Amino acid sequence: MPLVQTVSWTSALAEQELFLALRQVVPAAYTYTDDPDSWVTPGSIEFVPSTAQHSSYQSCPVLVFTEGYWRDSRDAEQIAGEIEWGLKTIFDHDIFAAWAKLENAGWKSPHEDAKFDGDLTMPAAIERALADIASLRAGKGLREILAG
Repeated sequence: MPLVQTVSWTSALAEQELFLALRQVVPAAYTYTDDPDSWVTPGSIEFVPSTAQHSSYQSCPVLVFTEGYWRDSRDAEQIAGEIEWGLKTIFDHDIFAAWAKLENAGWKSPHEDAKFDGDLTMPAAIERALADIASLRAGKGLREILAG
């Protein structure tokens, strides 16, 4: 389960919309469909957003930091690039920078990863994120969207 932290300028993007995009894009970026050990299901992230302080310097309005398990088949630069590209595609803005950190880490929670048997590719993740964001903008509540 990747950990996702964001630091955003307050007006850069709505936090709930960013969460809905990241819960699809990050798992798609960390998953290599030919490596079942790498599969991360949509929604299987821990999301920790924050707002940039007045004295912070950021090269982009939205910085995305991710940490996930390291495996030989993963490439951090490729993962970061896919996250940045996915967010840019979803929001049609060039305001994102992504950092992917791969490490030997542990994760324990009483909650299981979300069950999912659909398409784990980035184009499918973008399509799901766009649908979720459209539902949010149409007035559907976040919990209702997450419940499916």
